[in-house]
Amino acid sequence: FESLGAGLSMKPGEIAFKCNFATMEEETGVVTARRCDRNFEREGPILCEYLDETVLPSFPKNRVRVKYATEHRCGLVVEGPGLCDRISSTDPLKDNLKLLV
Repeated sequence: FESLGAGLSMKPGEIAFKCNFATMEEETGVVTARRCDRNFEREGPILCEYLDETVLPSFPKNRVRVKYATEHRCGLVVEGPGLCDRISSTDPLKDNLKLLV
């Protein structure tokens, strides 16, 4: 719903996500804050514009569309061939834990 609410349209076969902007220690993979600052109205749209239309390096036939929603959230749609609904979360559900992979 976050993706539709942010104004992203969808076609059959695409996958949508509600995403949080978070902070992570790159060397350890520890998520230090699952939700970045809720006052992200200036940075959020800029980051979404940068990420929008990104081709996924491991899946070069797929790309993402990203649009800022509110506070620390954005909507994300993945488009391209071979997508399915078997999705797992990487969210550790608490700060200061590693991403689930």
